[in-house]
Amino acid sequence: MNSQDKAKQLLEKLKSVDQLKAQLSELNKEVTVLSMDLHESMIEEDIPKLVINDNGIEIPFTPEVERSYSLDRNQVQARTWDDCTEWFAWLREIGEGGMIKTKETVHSGTRTAFLKQRIDDGKDIPGFVEEKFFNTVKFNKSAVKKAALAVI
Repeated sequence: MNSQDKAKQLLEKLKSVDQLKAQLSELNKEVTVLSMDLHESMIEEDIPKLVINDNGIEIPFTPEVERSYSLDRNQVQARTWDDCTEWFAWLREIGEGGMIKTKETVHSGTRTAFLKQRIDDGKDIPGFVEEKFFNTVKFNKSAVKKAALAVI
């Protein structure tokens, strides 16, 4: 098998991955809708628990209200909780500042670029950092995704 054949084979597998991801996304949407519909029906019918037997395995379903919280974009400009200074100020104000953790981090892309540049400049890196190499090919992921979704 030559390189052209291998590239075609790789492209087909990449397209399959994107097709499966798209199908999974649709299935997850359907599961969400069905779950909400079942919850509503069970509440209306006053059913606290429903058990379905699937090939000898009993699977219970109970209506539940989950709670989540998000930042109000009309009130704060932060994109994430960790960027929200108002959140941290409020926690300190109410005496809960101990929940705040100091996180030391370097973004993975920044770390890779820094270490690569350091080695390329002939400088040492610490012994606890291991440089690894692996062979791969680059490809346009968005083009593959377009090709994959064109089939669905």
